[in-house]
Amino acid sequence: MYQKITQIDLILYYYNETQLTESVLIQKGIDSDPEVRNCFELIKHSDRMLNELLERPSRHCLEELLNYSRSLIAEKE
Repeated sequence: MYQKITQIDLILYYYNETQLTESVLIQKGIDSDPEVRNCFELIKHSDRMLNELLERPSRHCLEELLNYSRSLIAEKE
């Protein structure tokens, strides 16, 4: 494991892609270093925000889809 924990290390850790020994060292870094902890919290927050975006399309996107659907129906008439 590296002496300095990188963002890549934290991302791999977040997605359970690290070996047990690496995970232990990374968790210790998160627990003891405020900068590492803040970076890890940002990764967790970013993941939640991305999941939210994937779960709920924007109102504008829905309106565009509905307008497109209406235009297809109007073409058939």
